[in-house]
Amino acid sequence: MKCMMMMTQKDLFPLFSPTCSLDGCVLLLTSRELVRLVNRPVTDTRMFLLVGAGRLSLRINEVSYEMKAHFFLDLLEGVRVEICDLSTDLQAWCLIPNYTFAKASLKTLRPGPDHYLIDRLHRPVLSLTDGQFEYLERQMEILKSTLASLDHYYRRELLLVYFKSFMLEVGQIMLERSQTDNQLPPVISKRDWVMMDFMKLVWQHVAVEHQIDFYADKLCISTKHLSRLVKEVLGKTPHEVICDELIKRATERLDDENISVSQIAEELHFSDQAAFCKFFKKHYAVSPMEYRRKLRMEH
Repeated sequence: MKCMMMMTQKDLFPLFSPTCSLDGCVLLLTSRELVRLVNRPVTDTRMFLLVGAGRLSLRINEVSYEMKAHFFLDLLEGVRVEICDLSTDLQAWCLIPNYTFAKASLKTLRPGPDHYLIDRLHRPVLSLTDGQFEYLERQMEILKSTLASLDHYYRRELLLVYFKSFMLEVGQIMLERSQTDNQLPPVISKRDWVMMDFMKLVWQHVAVEHQIDFYADKLCISTKHLSRLVKEVLGKTPHEVICDELIKRATERLDDENISVSQIAEELHFSDQAAFCKFFKKHYAVSPMEYRRKLRMEH
């Protein structure tokens, strides 16, 4: 069988009609469009998949899952996913936001349960009650209708609001599950705890510490061992995780035009502005200044 090239989030948007997406910021696919993703593995993509009827099979980091009516997938970035098969009667929605769009929409949203990340790694596919499904289905339909309104002057603004509404409903479902779920918690391996501790350290120290050695020392393991564990769980290296978080911090600061690029470079502990600009362009494909110009045009 022919091996398909791994796609990233940026590869997905050009494949579909403008009525399905907003400027590379958010993409919403229905069953008809999902057919194009069968046997095309995707990585580094935040994805929500809601099934209303029919059946869908997929692999997440080589683990197989079967989704049917009222099943919901909440997939974290850094996880590999491949849709393997769809039934002919499938009714489903697949929502893919990029980080910048989600950040703009959710900047005032309170965090969810503490165990959320571990739970999603072990149980990315959830079975919803009829009521929970109807809440999310309604949000998907509103988002789809808004995306299709290409001439609406406030299309982007509405999508930001409606995506936040969708995430509020997801958050409520997660809180309800944490309070009423009678299942035993998943057995968390030492590997997963190390990975989660690594992520917490990155979130806490990445503005200052860019080297893998620092995090391995904090975790009392070798850099080789840390690299293997993170690769097994997230499908990427610790260096890639650190770079991804630095890019996220950089884009957050670049959104505020009162902060100079040189100041951001200093805050993120790059040797100088040139080194920061080189890093940003390597990972984001545009320079920090070009990123800001693009933001001005979008607004």
